[in-house]
Amino acid sequence: MTDVADALHAEDAAARARALDVTASFIVQAPAGSGKTELLIQRFLALLSVVPQPECVLAITFTRKAAAEMRHRILAALQSIGDPVREARLQPGTRALAARALEANAERHWDLLGNPSRLRLHTIDALNQSLARRMPVLSRLGAAMAIEEDPQQLYEMAAERLLEHLPAGNARYAEAVGLLLEHLDNNVQSFVALVAEMLTRREAWLPELPGDVGDDTSEMEIRASLESARIAIVCNRLADLHGSMAPSLLREATAVAAIAASHLNALGADSPILAALHATTPPKPAAADLALWNAIAELLLTQKGESRRQLNIRQGVPPDQPAFKARAHALLEEFARVEHSHARLESVRALPPATYSDAEWRVLKAQFLVLRLAAAELQLVFAERGVADYPQFATAAVQSLGTDDEPTDVALAFDATLSHVLVDEFQDTSEAQVRLLRRLTRGWQQGDGRTLFLVGDPMQSIYRFRNAEVGLFLNVREDGLGDVHSRVKLERLTLRVNFRSTEPIVEWVNDCFSRVLPAADQPLLGAVAFEPSVSRPGTPCEGGVRVHAISSEASEAEAECVVEIVRSSLAEDEQSRIAVLVQGRSHLLGIVSALQRHGIAFQATDIDPLNGRPAVNDVMSIARALANPADRTAWLAVLRAPWCGLTLVELHALAGHDDRSTVLQLLRDPQRQSAMPDASRVRLRRTLAALETGLMEVRRFGLRDAVERCWHALAGPATLQDARELDEVRAGLDALANVLQRSRGRLDLQSLERALGRLYATTTAQAGIRVELLTIHKSKGLQFDVVIVPGLDRRGARDGKRLLQWTKLPDRSHDNLVVAPVAPSG
Repeated sequence: MTDVADALHAEDAAARARALDVTASFIVQAPAGSGKTELLIQRFLALLSVVPQPECVLAITFTRKAAAEMRHRILAALQSIGDPVREARLQPGTRALAARALEANAERHWDLLGNPSRLRLHTIDALNQSLARRMPVLSRLGAAMAIEEDPQQLYEMAAERLLEHLPAGNARYAEAVGLLLEHLDNNVQSFVALVAEMLTRREAWLPELPGDVGDDTSEMEIRASLESARIAIVCNRLADLHGSMAPSLLREATAVAAIAASHLNALGADSPILAALHATTPPKPAAADLALWNAIAELLLTQKGESRRQLNIRQGVPPDQPAFKARAHALLEEFARVEHSHARLESVRALPPATYSDAEWRVLKAQFLVLRLAAAELQLVFAERGVADYPQFATAAVQSLGTDDEPTDVALAFDATLSHVLVDEFQDTSEAQVRLLRRLTRGWQQGDGRTLFLVGDPMQSIYRFRNAEVGLFLNVREDGLGDVHSRVKLERLTLRVNFRSTEPIVEWVNDCFSRVLPAADQPLLGAVAFEPSVSRPGTPCEGGVRVHAISSEASEAEAECVVEIVRSSLAEDEQSRIAVLVQGRSHLLGIVSALQRHGIAFQATDIDPLNGRPAVNDVMSIARALANPADRTAWLAVLRAPWCGLTLVELHALAGHDDRSTVLQLLRDPQRQSAMPDASRVRLRRTLAALETGLMEVRRFGLRDAVERCWHALAGPATLQDARELDEVRAGLDALANVLQRSRGRLDLQSLERALGRLYATTTAQAGIRVELLTIHKSKGLQFDVVIVPGLDRRGARDGKRLLQWTKLPDRSHDNLVVAPVAPSG
């Protein structure tokens, strides 16, 4: 074992021991496989032995599964004390801590084993709901508000209501909506979609949105504040570039750019290099010199951002001046030798101007007003429906705690009882969640006996699409949690030992990702420095990482390669668990076919959505047909389904020559039926009878029950292949019921499609099946013997167009909100 490994083992042991000091607050960086859940459990047990009541300790997780696992393991540890067999399964440290916690439980008569609900382990969403419902008036949510699992329709409804302000109502609102519509080329559908998308993320931007820009004074102040943040970003990037280039190189680049600009100016050419026309000194890392930096970038870099190999008249280097041409090419050679400078220089091209143009500012002001108005409209929609989404409960939870000057009874009650907070997966926290933590710990002081314990790994932050921001982890680690008057400083700990992976894998990760991740944290970019790990002592030196190079166009070859790896792995050890991980579900299509073709059993986790299952689609066709007798496609689908089974030729004979009548009217026509073959005519009459009855039963039983009764009358269950398909149909009917309930009995097809798209074909884990297919997000925290990651050449889904782009600078010493409006359309 090397000296480096010895040092990392010693550092890890010291960090784990230090983390159990219940008088101090910590932020723990726990890389993959480091046993962070066990450490959280040990910390929780250690706190139970010193607090007067178990309610003094609050643990926050981000999934129900994680909360349930932590609760189960804590109770299992407590229940194991006194049972030698079960005690032997516990880690020595956990066993000692559980024994002390059980003693405290007995001394203080908590009865945790009989009343485990006293253990406060919540998901962040459950905590938000609990806080909001304690103060229904102050939180602006009624006590009876229900969670809306599919709020997309409500977002779109709120966005559509904005258009009602155009013909009448507040003239200022109408002008803002009209201006934004004009900016989007009067595309109403795009306007509604962009506003609705912003409403899904409003807990991130609404608290940061500038105030009213109605009068000239406030407008000037807000504009100056936002522009100062833009200037900060420009200067930060220019400083990084300026420090990477030698002064002599920068002087020569400026001089050559100035001469090239004079040539271009004489030719009347248009080029960014013209910004260097009168340059006599190298550019400084200041926003005022941004144009000169861009001129140098245009001179030295190609459009693809690579170092130029030659220069010509288009860059201001004419062929009839050999001396200047030789000087310019010598500059290119010198620049090419500077490592990473071309990437830094290329990034300058993406920097925004230091100030907004007047046209850009007009659109931005309109967006601020429209977004605030959209948020208000959504509140009204929620109130009408008696529902709210998760972001609304998150906002309401913060409001329920009051302000610093006027805390609510809920806040005072929490402050009186809550002494210790533990947070799991802190690298995936959002601004709204940090805001809640600040309110919960408001008034805490260093050394007052109350502690924070935050655990996460910024190198594993993968939920930015859910508003998670890894920069928050870095900021809290450096500055603590709270404001300048009340801030809990956090001692930084880093775990080093990986208990999950073998030594070759750990070494490969250390070697590879030390070159991928930056050498220092960059909160503004959401980039974190790499922290090396070490395998636990005694780890086998087997396994490792193997790369299989396959052409990006050879999808079949890739699928066959995956099959061969699976087969060879199972041949070596038939008990091994194998995972195939992909970025997107569509990447698995070829692999699924190849596995089935070779007879390899597998199970898929959240891969096959219900809206793609034939049995579910058949049942939903019944729902659409009963809800709308004029839905021609749905009625033909019902006739085509297995219980009736008309051929395409028969369907064409029935309805192909009459596009004015409904399919129901055509079915009732005896002449149409007589043209069918005898067997088809019998099935058709039976199907028509069931549908006629279903149409009448919709009024008696409601659409959901009428659909199920009609499906049974059509012998739908007899067309299923196995019990799994029956479970899927039942899940589809439940989704239909939820959609009908939310839309007050009206069948909203878009909502139904989204609801079915969020449900997946069930897979039951079986002892004999060793191969599992799942997405990378779903694999987080799981362990396998062999992991196959195909499709690494494919890109994941990109962020779509947004009405407003925003970010926050980590520097709190000045205005730190950076915003940009959507690009114009048309």
